[in-house]
Amino acid sequence: RSFSFADEDLFTLATDSKPVDEATMGSWKASQFPLTHYFCEKCSSNIYWRGSGKVGVNVRLLDGVDIEKVKFTHLDLKNMARVKPPA
Repeated sequence: RSFSFADEDLFTLATDSKPVDEATMGSWKASQFPLTHYFCEKCSSNIYWRGSGKVGVNVRLLDGVDIEKVKFTHLDLKNMARVKPPA
């Protein structure tokens, strides 16, 4: 997956410049990680996750992003509790 990270307090999900209510989205919580995953209930795309003060956004779903030009850093999900997302 291709996620970009941000501090949770700096993140606002919006479409057409209007905030989106998370209560209108599908979500699930991972039992082994302190994260809530949000997804599109129509197509099941994993849009973003939030937890531990961070947000991970699936950049493959963003308009205008050339995924071939994005540099990614591997995140060790097995050891998520011990690894902090890049600042």
